[in-house]
Amino acid sequence: MAPPALSRRAAMGASAAAGIARARAEPARFLGLEWLNAPAQSLTTLHGKVAIVDSWTCSRINCSRTLPTLARWHAQYAGAGLAIIGIHTPEFGFERNPVNVRAAIDRFAIPWPVAMDNDALTWRAFDNEAWPGLHLFDRSGQLVLRRFGAAGYDQIETRFRELLPVPQPPLPRAAADQRSITTPELYLGLTRQTAPASPEPARRDAQRYTEPPGLGADRFALEGVWRLDPEAAVLEVGPGAITPRYRAARVHFVAAAPHGTRLALTRDGRAIDSVTIDEPRLYTLPDLPPAEHTLRIAAISPGLTAYAFTFG
Repeated sequence: MAPPALSRRAAMGASAAAGIARARAEPARFLGLEWLNAPAQSLTTLHGKVAIVDSWTCSRINCSRTLPTLARWHAQYAGAGLAIIGIHTPEFGFERNPVNVRAAIDRFAIPWPVAMDNDALTWRAFDNEAWPGLHLFDRSGQLVLRRFGAAGYDQIETRFRELLPVPQPPLPRAAADQRSITTPELYLGLTRQTAPASPEPARRDAQRYTEPPGLGADRFALEGVWRLDPEAAVLEVGPGAITPRYRAARVHFVAAAPHGTRLALTRDGRAIDSVTIDEPRLYTLPDLPPAEHTLRIAAISPGLTAYAFTFG
């Protein structure tokens, strides 16, 4: 379950506040953290360094998209006095498990310290509004600026290079923001379910769902016997399928299943590479040129737990 302090605005990630915000009057603090890959850190121990605190969660594609930029900053500027700290605040229940977060740290090869913030105490102390949230502190520990969402980090890089200071070569060109032409994020759980198209009413108890003819864009349908938990749709009886119709080149699927579960994929009526679920996490499915597509994800056996789709 997501931390109680996270609003729907926060849960929608990069579609939330996209601008730069100035520091509030009282200082931010690290509270209630479990450190996973380094000794405990604090803003006090970071004094004398320019510090970036990354508020993230391991199954959101917006956070994954940020990590290569953070890795470049770490490699390029750590020797000049830049410190990066990752604060992991979960969205889904499986992200509260240290085993899953450690697996994400290894999968993404994160070299900077990461702590778990399962009770969202640091999230609230930092006035976070969305995942990811980057917070830039100067050498005296003052919050200089912050950024929510997965774009526009050239502004943060420009500012921290002034604070270090370091030579000022041209910054890498930022990737184009494709969010305006893609389908919004789709949640499958009962609490935040978005755009379901199956004609049967959504309910917690297991029931059989059907896919309607002419599935509309930016919607999804369930097929088979599913139970709707607060966070996810769970396939109770196999076989079953999920079919989103979306506008994008790429699909990111947050899912869990019994280890080694194979999902058969059909896009626009043609079979494509299957995907095997080996742990609860974000899976990126094979991509196509940007267009409107219909994707069918089918499981033979029960146990598939489907949390959300992100596109782009």
